[in-house]
Amino acid sequence: MEVNGHQHLDGITLTGDELYEDMRWKQVSFSSSQVSQGVFESFYRNLLTKYDHIISLHISKHFSGTYSNAIAAAKEVDGETHPHIDVWNSKTLSSAYGMIVDCIAKYAKMQIDIQSIRQKFNDLQAKTDIWVVVRSLDAMVKSGRVPITINSIADKLGLHPMVSMNEEGRAKFGGVVMGFDRSLDRLVRRVTKRKVKRFQVVHVGAVYDAEKLQARLIHKLDVEHLPITTVTPVIGVYAGLGAVAVAVEYE
Repeated sequence: MEVNGHQHLDGITLTGDELYEDMRWKQVSFSSSQVSQGVFESFYRNLLTKYDHIISLHISKHFSGTYSNAIAAAKEVDGETHPHIDVWNSKTLSSAYGMIVDCIAKYAKMQIDIQSIRQKFNDLQAKTDIWVVVRSLDAMVKSGRVPITINSIADKLGLHPMVSMNEEGRAKFGGVVMGFDRSLDRLVRRVTKRKVKRFQVVHVGAVYDAEKLQARLIHKLDVEHLPITTVTPVIGVYAGLGAVAVAVEYE
């Protein structure tokens, strides 16, 4: 991604903590770009010299062009049906995506056959979710995901939208709440409607609110919870400073 004219590798040469601190005190301009088809081709060719099969797992194709580039690269390297390369659209992002990657990696380490892993992947998609509460819709308006009129109304009324992902991997609104603290309570109620296996709270420069949300979830749930962390820059800039989210893996 490019920030104030400088190129960065997401989460590597620029961390969320660094970017969000800058966003808090000064104007930050940014743009993002996806990994090119050529880069994927190089990785795939190298991996196929060492492994029989590749699983290439990506965040929702509606939020990034990397999935399309990966598909094109797989066809170039391994034929039209790319029998040795599975390119999957997770239909989610952030820590929900990370939970799926974590599970798939464990299955691969257990040497489970690829057909079984494919089925487990489909099951994981249905059992994994993420809910986000945003401080403002400004960032989503700038990205073209939300009309400016909706943002104006939300700001005037002090409303905080809850955003999740639908079955296609597109953003969906799950209601609006007046007052940010109340929106965190609503998020807890939303998440705990199903039996939770594990969860992780993430944030965009909002440590205090993230800790508050985690404490409320722990009070309700006696399950594994992963450490609080910041969202990577390329996702965080579109959620907006102050956003808080919880990724959940259900039973």
